[in-house]
Amino acid sequence: MLADNLPTTGSKPTLGASRPIADTAIATEISGSSETESRQQAQQTICPYFFELMKTWPSELVVFEFQRVFIQGANETNIHVKQAVEQLIHCDDEKGFQTIMVRCCYILVNNWQTARIYKPIKELVELFDRRRIISHPDAEGSQRRRSWLMNFCHSQDYQELKRFAAKYDPQGEENWSDRYTSYLLVDRYLDKKHSKAQREAAKALSHELKNRFKFDLAMYTARSQSTLTKDSAIANPTSLGDEILHLVKTLVTKRGTFSYANLANIFRHQISGLTYKTFKPALVKYLTYSIYDKTFLEKATNKLSEKIDPLYSDYEDEIISQGLIARTCNRVINFLILENHRDPSELFIIMLSQGNPLTLVVLLLKIILISPSSQTHLDACLAKLIRYYESQSVAECQWLLNFLDICQITFAIHADNVEYNLVQIEEKKGNLKPDSKRGNYRIFSVAKKQKK
Repeated sequence: MLADNLPTTGSKPTLGASRPIADTAIATEISGSSETESRQQAQQTICPYFFELMKTWPSELVVFEFQRVFIQGANETNIHVKQAVEQLIHCDDEKGFQTIMVRCCYILVNNWQTARIYKPIKELVELFDRRRIISHPDAEGSQRRRSWLMNFCHSQDYQELKRFAAKYDPQGEENWSDRYTSYLLVDRYLDKKHSKAQREAAKALSHELKNRFKFDLAMYTARSQSTLTKDSAIANPTSLGDEILHLVKTLVTKRGTFSYANLANIFRHQISGLTYKTFKPALVKYLTYSIYDKTFLEKATNKLSEKIDPLYSDYEDEIISQGLIARTCNRVINFLILENHRDPSELFIIMLSQGNPLTLVVLLLKIILISPSSQTHLDACLAKLIRYYESQSVAECQWLLNFLDICQITFAIHADNVEYNLVQIEEKKGNLKPDSKRGNYRIFSVAKKQKK
């Protein structure tokens, strides 16, 4: 039924970047340079073809065409694409075949994800089901393609592709770490061993998941305060329970004159023109300002000074620069979370074992406010932290989930594109639930206009 709806040959995309492959016999032995040239020629033919399909064909037909090109070997829509794939097979270039196939996967995934069309992502991954591969032998009867596809099913590339699709599969089983995929994707888009298409897809999806959390948080805080929406309650996007409202209100009260953003601006003004040697103790004071527990304040100050004082001693007489601030902030993030790039740091264990997750999150927020470029480094450290505890059950690491949720909430509230406010509501209106902790103050959020 689907095949009957395929576009006719006359309606196929025009591929200006495609180059016909000569219909000549393929030598059984080729040099490394000619194999590379053949692979490049195949890539220049196949990848632009799928780029063009994305513009003109429905997603279900694009998935079907992908199946015919790479799995069935029965593509007749574009003879040059068919010849390009056959050439890779006859040259026994498994690496080239899989590289181009994976690149095409992420061309499609990236475009569908950007367009918020998720169903075909899942359908694309399901094409690599072993039963489907076995039931669709090569049109020429070759076992080579089937063998390569089976190998791909055991590869890391396929596992990562499945992780993408799992985000949109409501039937899929979710590990607690999947709640924090926006962080886990950071390692992927920073890792240059992945293709540009893979990295772009990971970065776009991470950004989208963060925005989705901001939206879900805003909707939840708005709806959960009203008795009028009782029958259509919005799901809590965290594992914090009802305490989420109190936390949001606590954080929003810091948005005024003594907000963390204002304190960061004051600090940046104060350190202008200072030497790096003078900057380091000033940074410790800035970070520990507003810690009211005297015992913990002393311990945090001593630990941070112990770590920060020896940093970049060769630069101590230089005037502080934004680059040096960023490098220092990245190191401080390491001290606070994952000092040796693998195990939780001493400060992380101390702060969370003493029940101070919000204090730690505020320290991280203060760092990002004076060094926005350190946000990616922070996300990468959080990803490694999640991986470290990933094998533990929810019950075993509920304390970590609390920290991560507080982290997500804090950075969502202090994001540039959302503004939260507390507004006092008169009791007589009667459509808002009472809040004994902060009187009749209610949370209101609004999207900010973005500057060009």
